[in-house]
Amino acid sequence: MKRYLVDKVSTHKISAELGLCNSTIRNKLKKLGIVLRGWSQAQLLIEHENPIVKMGYTNWYRVTQSEDARKKRSRSHTGKVFSEERKQNIGRGVGSGSNNKGWLGDKAKYSAKHATVNKYWTKTGICQNCGKVCRSSRSNKVGTEWANLDHKYNRDDRMSWMEMCHRCNLLYDKGKIGLGGGK
Repeated sequence: MKRYLVDKVSTHKISAELGLCNSTIRNKLKKLGIVLRGWSQAQLLIEHENPIVKMGYTNWYRVTQSEDARKKRSRSHTGKVFSEERKQNIGRGVGSGSNNKGWLGDKAKYSAKHATVNKYWTKTGICQNCGKVCRSSRSNKVGTEWANLDHKYNRDDRMSWMEMCHRCNLLYDKGKIGLGGGK
């Protein structure tokens, strides 16, 4: 009992020490009215050693790269000067939008078109349909959505999009209200 309660030794270790079956130890503890530890409680008592620390490293990347390799990589990037063309490409975001090799254009999905509009167009937080000021209930974020009026989802035509509250957007999409009928 003392080994299990005070020393926090597992029933498996006690059974190995006494040369008995684990179930025998557990049954004896139950008969004495001792509540057995569950698996999660037993795991908290075991000292788990981080395998990376066990190998003598402090960070995971030190396992995969030698000290010499890291120093060599550091020297190769030190004082690197980019060409003017490279600097312009970094500023322009080459590889984004229509410059990206995965760009689908008009064949993009509904969510991708909405994501693009939400990323590049700023919202005021005022529904253009009913005039309500919308803020998110959980934070102070703008609570309006970009609603497409003609359901063609052209990201270049700003006139076919309107900033609406969620309610007006749903009712407009279902055809229950027209423009300006959200009051």
